[in-house]
Amino acid sequence: TFPAGITTLTLGLGLTNTGNLLPNGIALTLNGSAASYSCGTATFSSVAISKGSSTYGVTIGSNCTFPLAGTNPSSTGDIINNGTVNVTGNWTISGSYTSNSGAILTMTGTSISLTADLTLTAGTFPAGITTLTLGGSLTNTGNLLPNGIALTLNGSNASYSCGTATFSSVAISKGSSTFSATIGSNCTFPLAGTDPSSTGQIINNGTINVTGNWTITGSYTSNAGAVLIMSGTSLSLTTDLTLTAGIFPAGITSLTVSAGYDNSGNLLPNNVALSLTSVGDGTIICGSAVYASITLNKGSAADDLTPGSNCTMGDFTMGGGGDLLNPASPYTYTITGNFVQSGSGTAGGANLTLKLTGSGTQLMSQTANTLATPLQIDNTGTVQLSTDIRSDTTCSVLAGTLFMNAKALICNGNVTVSSGATLQLIGNDYVVPTLNAGSIVKIVGDGDVAADTYSLPNWSFSNLTISMTDSADSIIPNDTLATNLTGYWKMDEGSGATVDDSSSNNNIGNITNATFSATVPTTVFSNPYS
Repeated sequence: TFPAGITTLTLGLGLTNTGNLLPNGIALTLNGSAASYSCGTATFSSVAISKGSSTYGVTIGSNCTFPLAGTNPSSTGDIINNGTVNVTGNWTISGSYTSNSGAILTMTGTSISLTADLTLTAGTFPAGITTLTLGGSLTNTGNLLPNGIALTLNGSNASYSCGTATFSSVAISKGSSTFSATIGSNCTFPLAGTDPSSTGQIINNGTINVTGNWTITGSYTSNAGAVLIMSGTSLSLTTDLTLTAGIFPAGITSLTVSAGYDNSGNLLPNNVALSLTSVGDGTIICGSAVYASITLNKGSAADDLTPGSNCTMGDFTMGGGGDLLNPASPYTYTITGNFVQSGSGTAGGANLTLKLTGSGTQLMSQTANTLATPLQIDNTGTVQLSTDIRSDTTCSVLAGTLFMNAKALICNGNVTVSSGATLQLIGNDYVVPTLNAGSIVKIVGDGDVAADTYSLPNWSFSNLTISMTDSADSIIPNDTLATNLTGYWKMDEGSGATVDDSSSNNNIGNITNATFSATVPTTVFSNPYS
């Protein structure tokens, strides 16, 4: 026998009423640690679930009906429902809720909030729910969740299996940028609002729809089956972007990544302006995409980037404080636009080659540090120096034109100029070249109208063209030209079919397929060698 007059019962552990001794109408409070409840035939006036921790289990037996106490009640514990739970208003759970076979949850409200997991494998779930907040994972294998819910994902690491449910909106607001949100292949998440911001490490195996641009305080990983749809053109992340498989929006034109970047799945469209900024180390894997520009602007000397593939881009800017490290394998950064080195970090190493291959005029400038990577000019246009350039490794002109523009190019060893390539000088430039057979040196002056005098470099020319933009400019031969002199032809006759030798060797030259011109610059013969 059990007292029939009991109206209040507080339990720190389980209930077993197989003898059906408990009177009806008790106000029941469940606290303490993990426990299970077998109610027999007893009914309750109210039930308060207040476990000592959100991790303590509350296993409700199939013969229990729990009318939760109060309006908009709050409960604490991992609630495992095999019976019936009735809620007046909305429900807040510090913990999780699991619906098993035979479970019934009824609610007069439209909102349920949990700090941990929601697991819906069987039973019934209120069809009127419109707002759901999850601090943990979602498992809707029983397809109990109604459509049209506004879903908020917060808390820590979690995964989401959506079943057949569709959502009106989804907000991803994890408690830290390091907490993961793994989206299942059966989930479609329309992110809430225009130009949404999300927090967390987003691992996509399903579908994400974004209206406008997207800002992620955290990372984004696209796996097999993933689809990302965006109506905007800009994506910004504070850590890594990993694109190994899936579908990525073709309309993206601006991409900001603060740590590593991996496009090994070749998902990124061409002509994206890529910026790698802020803090954190990372590896750059460009994939097959051709970038409008790549800008490195890491926050401090401790934030380094390592090349992990070849890259092709328009403009390439190396700013900020971090290093672009020397990769373990040889890679080439192909640049069709301008190159700027303005940061204090080290620029590459022996295994990273910078190759300028544009068809127009490409500008090179360096306002800090030196290049630690081989430099190659291999273009069909002109590479023009805007500042002095210093490199700790080799420099070569393979094709096209390198215009010195009265600047200095100082490399580890001579600047090699290949056959067919042109080294263009104003006349007061500084460079020490190795001029291969078939290479061209062109001296053009500074084009400032004023009469300028330049010294002819003491180089072993294969082809020399003097084509001054100012007719008043003068070229002075170098004194050391007298060494092993064969002949000295001033070519100042102005007419005729021969040119006289002003040296003592008397090697008169015959003119073939050429005529004298009146527009050439004045040559000052200060050392006639006669």
